[in-house]
Amino acid sequence: MFLHAPMLRTLAASLILTALPLILPTDITLPPHASLIGIATAQTPKSTQPLKSDSSPVVSQGKLQPASGILKLSSIPGEKILRIHVAPGDVVPENAPLATLESSLLKQLELEIAELKLADSQSLHNANLRQAQSAIESAVSKRQAATLQKNQALAAQSALGKQSEILRSLEDQLHSLESLHENPRLRGAISSIEIETKRNQLLKTQSDFDQATLSANQAVESAELALAQSELLIKNSQASLDELHQSTLFATLEKQIQLLQLQVDLAVLRAPTAGTILQVYVSPGERATTAPIFDFANLNEMVCVAEVHEADIAKIQIGHTAQLKSAALSKQLRGKVSRIDRVVGPPQMRSPNPLARSDFRSIPVWITIHPDDAPLAAERINLQVEVAISAFESTTPNPDQNTSR
Repeated sequence: MFLHAPMLRTLAASLILTALPLILPTDITLPPHASLIGIATAQTPKSTQPLKSDSSPVVSQGKLQPASGILKLSSIPGEKILRIHVAPGDVVPENAPLATLESSLLKQLELEIAELKLADSQSLHNANLRQAQSAIESAVSKRQAATLQKNQALAAQSALGKQSEILRSLEDQLHSLESLHENPRLRGAISSIEIETKRNQLLKTQSDFDQATLSANQAVESAELALAQSELLIKNSQASLDELHQSTLFATLEKQIQLLQLQVDLAVLRAPTAGTILQVYVSPGERATTAPIFDFANLNEMVCVAEVHEADIAKIQIGHTAQLKSAALSKQLRGKVSRIDRVVGPPQMRSPNPLARSDFRSIPVWITIHPDDAPLAAERINLQVEVAISAFESTTPNPDQNTSR
């Protein structure tokens, strides 16, 4: 059978692969994407190998993703989706509504009722404030009137002193007349009628004085009582006014409104930042579960997370350039190493080369894609690409290298 040259090369490579366990030393570590020809060449005597620097690019597999990650936006399980406001590919600003839940209708109604209660309470409170203020003003007026009444009563009491002097004068006159009437020498000079008239005048004056004194005392007592009552009314009205000012009824209603407003806001799923809707998983009428409703991301900055073989990590430093390519991209993407993780683990991506090794340990290396190439990368999120990172010749890791942030 006639064999073409490519078929001969493939057959030779298969034979080499079969014989590798027999001819390779056990202490040799192979790179993850080493080709069979490269493995075979690596085993040829050093005298026949061309001299070559260990500065070839480090090749690995990577995945394109937004620098800030993909946010999985969800809602309270059991909530019914009332409306969806966006579609995949929509670019939305921060706090833009994405979906409205059915509970928003009930919460909005409760909020409006609470706001009406608050408005009614405020109106009643203001009316009570005006009433308390009016009561204080009325009590002050009554106090002024009582003070005036007391002053007048005291003035009336002072005026009784003159009537007291008149009363004493009449008493003296009556005693004089009685003495003259009883004097034998002046008998007949003072008649009994004059004495009786003077006595009646004294009795009347005494009665008038007593009545005036009683009225004056009663007026003073009444004025003092009215003054005390007005003072008490002012005190009580001021206490009522202070109590109204310190009322916590408004605070309770305002807190209730704040809670309802928060519930209304939670019933509308909003964009946490400016970004792009990547995927919508539900339709209006469905109920939310623990699964996400939207995939959301900011696509202004894109990165590629490459899985680099642990044996090649010493060749890479922060700032090294990288080239990313895939058949799904119209051109190669440019980037720079911005972060090297510390955690070593098995690779999560398989090489498209079926002969490439998969039993190796890798370290994630983050590559920030050039801003000019970020829009193209944003069109292929989670795309697996081949990454070639520029390397330098080194046998030991750089102790000063920033490996994580």
